[in-house]
Amino acid sequence: MAFSNHICGINLLVILKKIQMKKILQFTVLALALMVSSLASAQLASGTIAPDFTITDLDGTEHNLYDYLDEGKTVILDFSATWCGPCWSYHTSGVLEELYVDYGPDGTDELMIIMIEGDSETPVADLYGGGGSVGNWVEGTPYPIADDGDESVSSAYAIGYFPTMYTICPDRVITETGQITAEAHHAFFDLNCAVAVEGGDVALSNVNGSSAVSCGEVALGTTLRNLGTDPITAATVTATIDGNVVATEYWNGSLATYGMEFVDMGTYPTFDDVVVTYEVTTSGEDLVADNNMVEVEALGAVLASNTVRVEIYTDLYAGETSWELLDGNGATLASDSYEFGTDDTFGAGGPDANQTFLYDVDLGSAADCFTFNIYDSYGDGIVFPGATSQTVFGYSIERQNEPFVIASNDGQFETEANSALRTDVTSGVNDLDAKFGFSVYPNPSNGLAQINYSLVEAGRTVLEVTNTLGQKVISEDFGVQTSGSNIFNLDLSSENAGVYFVTLTSNNNVITEKVTITK
Repeated sequence: MAFSNHICGINLLVILKKIQMKKILQFTVLALALMVSSLASAQLASGTIAPDFTITDLDGTEHNLYDYLDEGKTVILDFSATWCGPCWSYHTSGVLEELYVDYGPDGTDELMIIMIEGDSETPVADLYGGGGSVGNWVEGTPYPIADDGDESVSSAYAIGYFPTMYTICPDRVITETGQITAEAHHAFFDLNCAVAVEGGDVALSNVNGSSAVSCGEVALGTTLRNLGTDPITAATVTATIDGNVVATEYWNGSLATYGMEFVDMGTYPTFDDVVVTYEVTTSGEDLVADNNMVEVEALGAVLASNTVRVEIYTDLYAGETSWELLDGNGATLASDSYEFGTDDTFGAGGPDANQTFLYDVDLGSAADCFTFNIYDSYGDGIVFPGATSQTVFGYSIERQNEPFVIASNDGQFETEANSALRTDVTSGVNDLDAKFGFSVYPNPSNGLAQINYSLVEAGRTVLEVTNTLGQKVISEDFGVQTSGSNIFNLDLSSENAGVYFVTLTSNNNVITEKVTITK
């Protein structure tokens, strides 16, 4: 965004994005000001697309978000409540006022600021300093103030606490910037809020977040956007992993200035952690080249046993925490949530606070992928110890009866953290590594791979490979093999690209590994 180099000299304390002030000041009036009664929902995540809305300010003027964005303006939304002490402190600091004077309609006309009173139980009169208000919010405020009496806008943005400060760039991408200094706002505008160039500028964005690994497949896709004044009618998007092009999509359509469209590029078979690089080209004019590429990390599913132990380590605000473990069909295998403390401690404490909870979960005997999701309704993770000496927070997932952590998080997340698990066990084998030391490398491959396995004891050994239709493409009966390490050179180079299943049977022990062939 082409903001001038105006620097505001006001040095303010930055309220961190995670809003830890709520917890630090839990026994003060400020703590109450930061709480929304239920804390039932989490904020819209930074990097998502802002919902459109129209709201009427106290002067009777309507404001439509997308109208401002389509004009190339950046929009700051200040969700506050009249009773909120930290909201008032920032309001009276002059930061938003100076930004509005310099960059608003009477300045460079590149910015709009709207304060939204988001508590439906607060009467409009409180904005003028009445009732339980901490002051007169209207007096001396140059930017619009609107009362969200039905909480329609607050609900659309899933506001979970006050204050919440969103900055929305012309491309409609939102960022929870918080109560930062004017200088920090200015730096954010320059870095993130580009104004459309005169002519053509095709670009990519990773606003859709990281790709997910689900049952051995990475969902490929990226967001095409137009940052030029000329419409985009055609573009070519490629997806690359480890230097190899894995997907190409030829897009056609009509994308207006600041328009965005997600380009679905299918899936890529893998269980491994990968980095997907997306790049866009066009036969038309493209005046800015440094926005044509994005990288997205895709986290692989970790090998688990048939039964896993889930350990949850709550903090002082246990009631904000919930979790679920889902199978490949989205069915819930296990889940739990925890109790809030009493009202007089603002939800802190209670029987579930600063505790360790253990759950043994049966994943079944069939090969599958599983997703573990943990949530914090306040949006600041699981990190607050209270008066205890507790140092462990978050979660860990272990293979049953093994001191081996296969997934974990120390609580340093905002609203949500995730892990993916997979099982390749088909009958009665709790640990692939312990039984066979079974591995296939490389996987994925071009059809040529090496299978390594170890037998604990001698026995008749059979290796079979089947496709997704259940058709047998390889069958090898090794007869009675002695104990120890073995190598089999797998050759599927004549087969079509796709997923295959390698099954090894020895002494009534059976294991299956998925193998992916790419060409």
